[in-house]
This record gives sequence, structure tokens and C-alpha cells, in this order.
Amino acid sequence: MATAWFLNGAMVTTNAFQQVSCAAPTAGDGQLRYDSTRCFEDGLQVTASSSTPYTPSEEERQRQDSNMRDKHIVSVQITIRNGSTGILDTEELYSIGAKDAHGRTADPLFEGDDHSSGLGRTLLLPGMKKVITQRFALPLNAASHLEVGVDFARAADNRTWLTTLHNESAVWSGPPR
Repeated sequence: MATAWFLNGAMVTTNAFQQVSCAAPTAGDGQLRYDSTRCFEDGLQVTASSSTPYTPSEEERQRQDSNMRDKHIVSVQITIRNGSTGILDTEELYSIGAKDAHGRTADPLFEGDDHSSGLGRTLLLPGMKKVITQRFALPLNAASHLEVGVDFARAADNRTWLTTLHNESAVWSGPPR
């Protein structure tokens, strides 16, 4: 049983019977490999896909020309899944960022009229997921490695019907494609 909604430009689907294999961050650096899922105690599950090369539209290239000149542009999909029995409010999941091979913040790229850096408000019922596509521009001399992080914040109000969120991060690391 799957239902698809398009909210805030991100696809939201539900499949209550989907099994997820959870990965723990490595002991040394606390990072995950791409395409692995970080699961939290309250049922929040987050996955970052391997990056793929991205070619921006001509309009976007003209608008952000200085930001894209001599850059390797990649696209990463972040999947947030509610594996709990409660409702998850993704408005509190507020930040996706990346670092290049030199540890510098990668430039995020936003196409179209949506230039927000947050995930937007979506209430996820148990089993539902939201997929966010984020693009980053990496300097050519620092494009050999990409670290993508998703930061979480605890819900501001303590409505009992919301899943409790974390003041934690999930970080994936590896070479971009």
C-alpha cells in the first residue's frame, strides 16, 4: 500500500511494511557510507544517497554563474523515514550541509524559486518518508571527497503526538561521482 504526495517540492510516500537495515556510524569518525541508513531510538531513519553529477539548467547557470564556474556539481538525495508509531514533524529537521575534500563548506545550489535551506513542513505518519534532493558545487581541486550532514533539533514544543527529535547529526562521507 503506497500513497504519493508532493509537498514542498519533495516526494512523500508511505509503505508501512518496508524493512530498513540500520547502520551505525564508524567508531573512528562517526560517519556513514553513502546509501546506508542512520536509525535513531525514536524511529527516525535518515539515508543519504551516493552523489550523482548534476548539470544545472541554462537559466540557473546564468543566475549563479560565479558560484558554478570551475565547480563539480553533484546532487544528493536525503530520505527521511518515520519508522516510529507516532507522527514525525520534519519542520524541526532544519539543516542539510556538505563539506568538500578540504573540509570547507560546499556551496548549496537551489533551482527555481525555492531558495530555502530548510526541509519545509511535512508531518510524516508512521511508515511515511520524505525525499529531499540537495545539490552542491565543489571546487575542482577539492572534489575528490564529499561529506554530507543532516542536523536535527529537538521539537520546540512538547506536543505528545510528535515524535521526539534529536540534537544530533547524521554524516555520510565518501568520494562523489
